[in-house]
Amino acid sequence: MMECSKVAPLSGVYLLVTVYMLCLGCGSMCRVCNASGTPVTGVMPTASLVESIDSLLEVPGGNKVQQLVLAVGHQIYNCNGSAWVVANASAILYNFRGQPVGHHYFLNEADSAGGQPTWKTYNPISQVTGRSVARLPQTDAVDWVLLKATTAKGNGKLFGSTTFIQRLYTQHGLPPPNGFNSQKGDVYESPYAAIYTFWEAQEVYQHH
Repeated sequence: MMECSKVAPLSGVYLLVTVYMLCLGCGSMCRVCNASGTPVTGVMPTASLVESIDSLLEVPGGNKVQQLVLAVGHQIYNCNGSAWVVANASAILYNFRGQPVGHHYFLNEADSAGGQPTWKTYNPISQVTGRSVARLPQTDAVDWVLLKATTAKGNGKLFGSTTFIQRLYTQHGLPPPNGFNSQKGDVYESPYAAIYTFWEAQEVYQHH
């Protein structure tokens, strides 16, 4: 009898979190090996490194990096009978100290500008919703994505002034492989991690 909800292993994502936190602390490339001996490399996601990615997922001029967070959680897929489609996300957002500062999820329905993926901080409260405008496919993880903010509210030093969001350095999070035993209505929670970079208008940035 097939289960209605399926959750992939978490061990790889936990390892990724450790690597990222080490790199955020030492400010350099960090190299470790997983249980099978395969090297795992993490990169400190500094503002200058993110700006070097503009040629791949370009943020329009007049914007500056506001902040970066590490997200760890799940990409949630629904089976429509013929394919797995992204239905939601559930992830905790961590700052560079490894402290949880917010969460990532999808609105139940897209907003008036087509935005649905949402990021929210705890204290002070701020929130931004975005719509995908460009993506860079990855072979072994969910796509790198550029999103345009459709709604931003709350504290302007956090997500309240966000104009664009980039999802970068993704790990895992893919839907089930071909041949995965499934039927319409099944749910698959795929562990993932990513760096989210939040951008704001340059004039706002300069007033911080």
